[in-house]
Amino acid sequence: MDTGFITTEVVDQFERVFELLRKGVGMFTPGNWREGESSYMRPAGLVYHLLETVDYYTSGKGPDDYPWGHRFNLEWEEKDSEKFPNQEEMLVYLEEMQARVREWLEHADPTTVEELHPWTGTTLLGKALYVLRHTQHHTAELGVVLFEKEERDMGWR
Repeated sequence: MDTGFITTEVVDQFERVFELLRKGVGMFTPGNWREGESSYMRPAGLVYHLLETVDYYTSGKGPDDYPWGHRFNLEWEEKDSEKFPNQEEMLVYLEEMQARVREWLEHADPTTVEELHPWTGTTLLGKALYVLRHTQHHTAELGVVLFEKEERDMGWR
């Protein structure tokens, strides 16, 4: 069975969510980027968590082997907001993760049995959809914070 069309469609959906995420990151004023009603709803923390999770699931490493916090030498739940990267640094990470996802999906068979992260699905396609749902979930949360803090809407893609 030719599964190339499945990969093409999933890659397209990831491209759309990364485009929306990029737009949202750029819409925050620097003063609001690291601030939130809680440490969870802080834009910098949300985006870092989202991207680190993409990094994790596409790294080929399991939960005990992945070096959480390695990118910026901090955990996404860090209380000190000033330790978080600025928007430009986060956008570089976003670009890297977008390219990684594209590469990961375009060079794999979506019907491959998922053994490394079985809670995400039984196949690579299932894991990809899990990661896509996680990414969209936090992108939507970012949109809520943007509307509350900046009274701006990132729209939909």
